[in-house]
This record gives sequence, structure tokens and C-alpha cells, in this order.
Amino acid sequence: MVTVFRSALLGRGRARASEPAALIPALPAAAPVVIAFVTVTTVSSANGGYFPTEWGWAAIPLLLVAGIVLAVCEGIPLGRLEWTMVGALAAFTAWMGLSAAWSVSSTQPVLEAERDIVYVAALAALFLVGSRRSFPWIAGALLAAVYGVAMFALATRLVPDRIGTYQPDPSYQLAVPFGYWNSLGLFVAIGLLVGLGFAVHGRSVALQAAAAAALVPLACTLYFTFSRGAWLAFVAGALVVLALDPARLRICVILLALAPLPAVGMLLASRSTALTRRGASIEAAAHDGHRLAAVLVLLAALQAGVSLALSGRARRLVEDRRAGIAAAAALLAVFGLGAGAAIVRVGGPTKLVGRAYDAFTSRERPNQMDLNRRLVNLSGSGRVDYWRVAWHEYTGHPLLGTGGGSYERFWIRNRPNSFYVRDAHSLYLETLAELGPVGLGLLLAALATPLVAAVRLRRRPLVAAIGGAYAAFLLHAAIDWDWEMTGLTLTALLAGGALVVAARPDGPPRRLRAPVRLASCALLLSVTAFVFVLQVGNAAVAAAARAYDRGDTARAIAQARRAMGWNPWSYQPVQLLAEAQLARGDSQAARRSLHAAIAKDHENWSLWLELAEASKGRARRRALARAGELAPRSTEVADLRKAR
Repeated sequence: MVTVFRSALLGRGRARASEPAALIPALPAAAPVVIAFVTVTTVSSANGGYFPTEWGWAAIPLLLVAGIVLAVCEGIPLGRLEWTMVGALAAFTAWMGLSAAWSVSSTQPVLEAERDIVYVAALAALFLVGSRRSFPWIAGALLAAVYGVAMFALATRLVPDRIGTYQPDPSYQLAVPFGYWNSLGLFVAIGLLVGLGFAVHGRSVALQAAAAAALVPLACTLYFTFSRGAWLAFVAGALVVLALDPARLRICVILLALAPLPAVGMLLASRSTALTRRGASIEAAAHDGHRLAAVLVLLAALQAGVSLALSGRARRLVEDRRAGIAAAAALLAVFGLGAGAAIVRVGGPTKLVGRAYDAFTSRERPNQMDLNRRLVNLSGSGRVDYWRVAWHEYTGHPLLGTGGGSYERFWIRNRPNSFYVRDAHSLYLETLAELGPVGLGLLLAALATPLVAAVRLRRRPLVAAIGGAYAAFLLHAAIDWDWEMTGLTLTALLAGGALVVAARPDGPPRRLRAPVRLASCALLLSVTAFVFVLQVGNAAVAAAARAYDRGDTARAIAQARRAMGWNPWSYQPVQLLAEAQLARGDSQAARRSLHAAIAKDHENWSLWLELAEASKGRARRRALARAGELAPRSTEVADLRKAR
């Protein structure tokens, strides 16, 4: 493997005819590694890829890679699983865009489809340049990318006086660079599971030791997110690893040997007041952070030593079946004692389940100063309300749903409180509500494909670890809005895509006839041009918003008009134009702009509210009444009514 990889990088040697890029020197081995590492690192570092301004620059290079491969290669060796995954996801994206025909907004479905194009492009590029032998290299690239991003995040906590911006309030949970602690937590949990796979199945002793050492700072990073969902996803993913990997007894021995030092690191982190409580001064946080950083370096070195010992003198112990059974029993005992203590403390299993249910369904959200306590708080943070509203949205539109990105509008109109959310905190329920059974079916077909590959290849090293990491994402996506974090979702999809590539059957590639090649390239070029148009429009919208925020209304108007030319279906640039016009005192022009924006999104309560602010008399009362119908619990609408 190393020889092949070096030959590919240096341009020496020849790829087999069955490789997808046989006509491109150095591509078969190096390209999938580069795609996985660069894509995950760059998109995750840019606010987790949450904002539309990051989507175009992620999708365009991936689409171009796919187009180049299709243009120069004689054939493509994709198997049924690859066609199923990328085809179902592409169909899901098309269905998302098509939902603009029945959605209340012409803007949201296009934005949602633009994000989904990034996912389709990443899978298409990976499938076209990847091969079965590239699987471990892709897994290594994903681990390296997660580790790099996670270490930057951890550095902002341990070295706050030198890296990042110190913000102890209002939330001190580690979230950089994603901006959302649950997303960072799941991202790191994926890295932990992949790292565990390399610590067990690494092809060299040095690789196993490096992966084992990485578990220490990764575990500490996950701890500082204080994300309960991420920990649950990690545990579920670990159980999937044990279920899939035939060497599960060996894994139990290694896990039992490698778990103590990361646990010590987390224990020391939990006892650092300045790092776990809101409101600490930067001097105190820096003092505790520097000290913990030194300890983590020492623990990581010791962890590498433990791994080396497991590969050396203790290797017989690792391979011994009786030792594996003992290790599995010890792990079960630890979890059993913890569960038993919780049951005894509460007063019995029935009371434990009852209290857990009551805590999860409670509308109260954890807000302790001591964030350590958050990890044992079972509040669902309002998720039951989000899911109930999403289900009502679906039952009201059971065939097609209400259109992509429409949940936000439905929530604001039917929410039981004044809390604002944009997503249902469940990928599957939100998809059902917005796109109906067809949309959910296409999504599930795409997401389930890697699980099929993982089961087929479960005896292959690293497959169980990658499968567990992917399963952790699928489970966590059921309780949070992971799909909207492009960097996180790309990490999971590339992991799943690596499994599908590894399951590719033997055989020569299918030759591409000239008409098929031309049609495929034309389609990719058209999609690339469409993404470029969207990217320019999104950038202009962002520029207009920044100019308006700093009071530069002239530039805000210019950029808003530019965005209107590139994205004529979007209400956003028209709304920004109206706000800038209103700031300049031109109420008549602002009203015209707002009416144009409402025509593109007639159930957007904020547009009606701004129209009320720009109007007088009966027109003002009518617009305000409409805003109140769309957002009955809005404090802004109530305040404007009082000001009349």
C-alpha cells in the first residue's frame, strides 16, 4: 500500500484498468485522500459550513473534479451501491428544488437545494476518483481532518489568551469553529470512533500509537462541548463497532487499556473551575488552561506508550480470548455499576424512567453556571415541542409536505412559546414535514446505503470503526439539526462514501459512449454554472447585510440590487433593499420593495412587520394584523401594536 501510494504521488507506476482515473497520473491514490482532507478541513473551519456564502466555493471544485474525470476517463467503475447512494441523494436534491412549486417561499427550497448540491458533489467526486484500495487512506484523511479542527477548538479553551476570542458568557460550551456545541461534539465523536479503529487495526505500530495518543485530546475536546447528545451518539457508535467487528473481544481489551488516560484527562478538566464555569476571567481561564494542556501532552505520551506495549510485550494478552472475555465483562460491570447506582439513587427503575421522561419533556432548558452539571441534566431543551409542531405540519400536508425550508414559518405560526428555531431538530421528521414521504424515502435510501456496505465488509479492518462513526451521525441527526452543518455532514457522508467505495465489485469499468460523456459533462457544467450564480448572489446578500449593519446605506442598496440581479427568486435582497431605503427615509420606495419581497414569500411575518413599520393608517393596521397572524407570539409585533 505504501509503495503504491508513493508511486502515485511521484507519478511513477501505472494504475489498473479498473481504476476510475487510469488516464490521470497520480490520481487514483492521492485524489480521494486530498478530497476528504481538504473538503472536511476547509468547510468545517468556515463556521462549520453553515452559511450560504460557504456552499458555492465548496461545491464548485468538487463538481469540476467530477467533470474532469468524466471528460478524460474511458469508463467509470461505479457499483450498484455507489449509484444508489449518489443517485438517491441527487434525486432528493432535485425534489427539494422542485418543492419551490408548492412552497410558500421561492427562496428557502433553492437555498436548501444549494446546500444539498455540495453533498452530491462530494460523493460524486469521491466515487469517481476512489477505489477499493483507497478506503484506509480516506479513513486516515478524515481522522487527520477531524483531529486538526478539534485541536484548534481545544486550543481556544486551553490557550484563550493567545488563540481565538474569549467569551465566557452567555454560553461557555466549546463550539468553535462550528458555532454550535452539539455539532462540534458529534464531529469530535466521529473522530474518536475512527481513531479507536486505527488504534486497534492500524497497519503499523507507529500508526496505532499515534491514533491512541490522539484519543486523549479528542476526548477532552468532546468533554468541553458539554454535549449530551454527542456522548450518546458516541456510545451508540461504539456499540455498533462492537457489533460489526469480528475482533470485538480484542477491541474490548484494547479499549479497556486505552480508556483510563482519556478519562483522567476529562476528570482533571472537570475539576478546573475556570474552564467549566461561566463568567471566569481570562486570566484564570488561561492559567488553568495552560496547566491542563501540559497534563494532556503528558497523558498523550503515556497513551502512546500503552499502545506500544499492547503491540509488544502485552500482545499475547490482547490476542488471548480469555483476556477478551474478561475485558468485556469488566466493561459491562462498569456500565452496570453506573446504571445500578443511578437506579438506587432515584428509588427504582420505574422512577428513573419516569423522571427521565419528565425531565426530557420539560420545557425548561439547562442554564447552570457549572457546566459539569449539564451532562447529567436530561432536559430535551424543547425538542418535544419542535417534533410535535413538525408532525402537525406533516399531517396537514401528508402528500408533498410544505416545501423545503418551510418548517421555520410553520413553527413561528404554531409554536407554544416565544422561542425561535429554524429547524425541527430531527432530520427525518423535518424532511417528512417539508418534502413528504417521497422526500423522506429518497433521503433514507441514500443514507442507508453505507450501512449495507458496512455489513457486507464487516470483516475488513477499519470498516466497523467507520461504520460506527457513520451510524453515530445517523442517530444524532434524529435529535438535532446536523444536516444544516455542512462540514459535519460532509464528514459523515465521506465516511459513508468510503464504505460504499470499499464495497465496489470487481470488474472492468463501464465504458462511456460519447453521447453519454457529453451529456454528463454538460449536466455538470450546468449545475456548476447554477451554483456559481447562487454563490455570487449569496455573497452580494451578505455584503449588503454587512453594509447595512455599519450604516452604509448606499453600499447596502447597491449590493442588494446586485443580489437581485443574480438571485431574482430570493426575497432576501429585496428585503435588505427595503430596509436600507427605510433607513434613508424613503418610505414609499421601501413599501414597493416590501410588496415585491412578500410576493416571493407571502408567509414571512418579518416582511409584513417591516411593511407595517413603513406604512400608516389602514395599510399599517392591515400589515400588522397579517404579521400577528403569522407570528402570534412575536414580541416585536406586540411592541409595535403598543406603539400605535
